[in-house]
Formats: sequence, structure tokens, C-alpha cells
Amino acid sequence: MLSPRTTLYSFALAGAISSTGTAIACTMSDGIGPYTRSFGGLSAATGLLSAMWIVILILYNKRPLSEHLLTRASAHFISFIVFTPFWFAISIMMASQASYECDTNDEADGWCGSVVTTSVLALTTSILASAAAFLIYRTARRSGFSLRTINIANLDKQPSVGIVPFHSSW
Repeated sequence: MLSPRTTLYSFALAGAISSTGTAIACTMSDGIGPYTRSFGGLSAATGLLSAMWIVILILYNKRPLSEHLLTRASAHFISFIVFTPFWFAISIMMASQASYECDTNDEADGWCGSVVTTSVLALTTSILASAAAFLIYRTARRSGFSLRTINIANLDKQPSVGIVPFHSSW
């Protein structure tokens, strides 16, 4: 069974990969937005780097006996804290181009969908990254350990973080 943290990592990875794909479409567009191609390229690069880093974090996610730096909860927490504002900024950048690309009175050549989808995926990835960071922080605090000292895999052995399983009284 996947832990809630691993699930959030997986969804953030999917968001980063999806955003990279739509951002590449924006980069290759012939749109009329003044920065659509530049912001698309920045989004694609951020998505690619984020996806690679999340894969690395997932690989170090289940090593309870390791003392490697990437098995510490602080490495995972800081990574997702850094992702959050970057993805939020990319969401705003891409949304700023939507007014140009989605103007039906002009020659917007149909790139509206790519720009808006990239913006929404970036915002979703930002929200997922902040949720993952919050979950790591909250679980570590409830365990009584510091983020710097506890292994990320050992957080799975701690009590639940407020998610109570449903028990039927029938």
C-alpha cells in the first residue's frame, strides 16, 4: 500500500511531466503572446528538472537504514518547499499569456488551450508540492523528531497524521 506521501509525490511527478508536455507545445507555438514561447520554454525546463528530482526523491523514499543525505526528511521537505513558489510563478506567467492567446477577435491560431492547460497544471503541481511539504512537516513533528535527523522512510512507521480509517458500526 502506498503512503499518502508517496501518492502526493506521484501526483506531483505526473503534474510536472504533463506540464512539460504542454509547455513544449507552447514553446513551439506560433502564438501572438509576447512571452508565450519564452515562458513555455521556462516551464518545460522547470518541469523536466522537477520530474527528474522527484524521481530521485522517490528512489530514496523507502530506504529506512540508509544515512544518505537524500533519505532525510529535511531534503524532501526543502525540495517541495522550493518547488511550490517556482510552479506558482510559472502558473502566473503562463496565465498572463492567456489574454493574448485566447483573444477571439485576433489571430490567436488555437494556442489558447496549451497556454491555459500549462497554467492550470503548473498551479496544480504547486498545490501538490505544498501538500507534500506540509505532510512531511506534520508527520515529522508528530513523531517528535527533527526534520534534519529523521529518515523519510521512518515517517511511515509513525502514527497516522490525522487520517482516520473508516470503521463501520454494522
